[in-house]
Amino acid sequence: MVKKNLLEKYLYNLSIFTKRSFECLNKKVGVIMTFWQGRSNRKMTGGKYRQFRHKRRYELGSDPVLTRLGEERKKIERTFGGHYKIKILSTNMVNVYDPEAKVIKRAKIITVKENRADPHYIQRNIINKGAVVLTELGMVRITSRPGQDGVLNGVLIGK
Repeated sequence: MVKKNLLEKYLYNLSIFTKRSFECLNKKVGVIMTFWQGRSNRKMTGGKYRQFRHKRRYELGSDPVLTRLGEERKKIERTFGGHYKIKILSTNMVNVYDPEAKVIKRAKIITVKENRADPHYIQRNIINKGAVVLTELGMVRITSRPGQDGVLNGVLIGK
């Protein structure tokens, strides 16, 4: 019990683990891996590089945000330098640009019709850049990054 509390305290002080990591510790499943954006450990030939330093905190990435179709929910996350990213967790509205009429309208999303990133995203109604969604105005291709920008924009491609 004492070791677990010390481990939780250590992970909390590192502040690089998500809330999900603590949930996994309580279930004794293990710690969720974080995303690391440093150099690969393998050479182009398949051999291993000799490690010359440890991983740095600034090389860590954040967990992917899979924006779902549903009631509007956003999360504000602090990034390096004191800046902030607004991440859309779920939304049901999109700002639609109509290239023919040259106007922008706000429309309700009905469903996700196409997603080249992953075909399973269609079933799960996950919205990301490049996804095609069916709205009240017609088919719309998403042009913004909802997990990064905090806004959902799209271009009308068909009625």
